[in-house]
Amino acid sequence: MQINDFINVHLGDPREQFWGRLLRLDAAGVLIRGIDVRQLERFRYQFTKEDKMVFPHTLFFPMRRIEHISLDEATGNVISTIALLRNHTGLTDDELLK
Repeated sequence: MQINDFINVHLGDPREQFWGRLLRLDAAGVLIRGIDVRQLERFRYQFTKEDKMVFPHTLFFPMRRIEHISLDEATGNVISTIALLRNHTGLTDDELLK
């Protein structure tokens, strides 16, 4: 994984999952610009409306909470989350996560 890759971060205590762009990964933890995966559908469809309700945040998660990190990539016929968002909105990565 490289800086600016899109990733999924799976957390424990409490169990949560976030999707976003990797900004930093080191022994202290991970820093991303992203959103809670439970908000992805709302985030995806809000770009067709004037009212925006879900906004990306810059988030730091300490290593003690991280269960695993996976790269946001296509698997078989299933496209990546970032490709889905790009295709649906026509926006660039920077426009999506500003």
